[in-house]
Amino acid sequence: MMSDTTIVIQGRVNTTSLQNIENYLKIGPVILSCYEDDDVGNISNEVQIVKSPWPTMPYYGGMNVFLQSWTTYAGLVKVKTKLAIKVRSDESYSDLSQFINTVQDNENKLTTANIFFKKADNEPLHPSDHIIGSTLDNMLGTFSNVQQTCIMHSYLGEHREQMFLCDKLGIPWLWASGEVIIFLSFLLHKGLDLSLFNPKDLEYIKEMTRKYAALVNIDELGDYIWTYGWPQKVTFTDSKFLYEEESPSLKSLEEL
Repeated sequence: MMSDTTIVIQGRVNTTSLQNIENYLKIGPVILSCYEDDDVGNISNEVQIVKSPWPTMPYYGGMNVFLQSWTTYAGLVKVKTKLAIKVRSDESYSDLSQFINTVQDNENKLTTANIFFKKADNEPLHPSDHIIGSTLDNMLGTFSNVQQTCIMHSYLGEHREQMFLCDKLGIPWLWASGEVIIFLSFLLHKGLDLSLFNPKDLEYIKEMTRKYAALVNIDELGDYIWTYGWPQKVTFTDSKFLYEEESPSLKSLEEL
């Protein structure tokens, strides 16, 4: 299926995504956004390569969220289609048709997979960051905000347990995992006043999540490989682990 959608593969060059590029090219343009020292010699000339220098400015680096935003944004600025989907370079999904359909039907939302998309009463405002899609404007605004937030909190270094987004976002109660930073950055882009978010008002949190996030179960995405862990990674080819955690992932937003 060809669509008005660009796939941005972000991160260090990895054979996992390279072996799936033919599937991504069936969708539309493919951009590989990596680093200046990555070897791209054997990559199809149908793929646009974007090489970024390693960042030199200080930034908050917990959960790798800044580096994720660094390569994602560098790829997004080269996108010329209406919609964009970012995928990790160490993951692959053989059939993104359901994901694309969901993005097309929810252009005012951030569409993600259900990998670590959490229940509101466990980890509020916590969608997934493994696959993310929306309009190009939404994606650019989101990842620009992520970078600004991480640079502003550079004094925290890698200490994610210390990071609360009270300075800019006005939510001193919220521990800012990478997924939460991305979702809050999207809500900021949409013009929401995040100081109105009350963690004790779960119905309001659920309402805002349903209004601004869409979820696609990875079991609808064909054959897939997804990874977990930083810096040590574990690779999975099924979804069983997601539902065995103490705080399990959602299978659909009905479970929110």
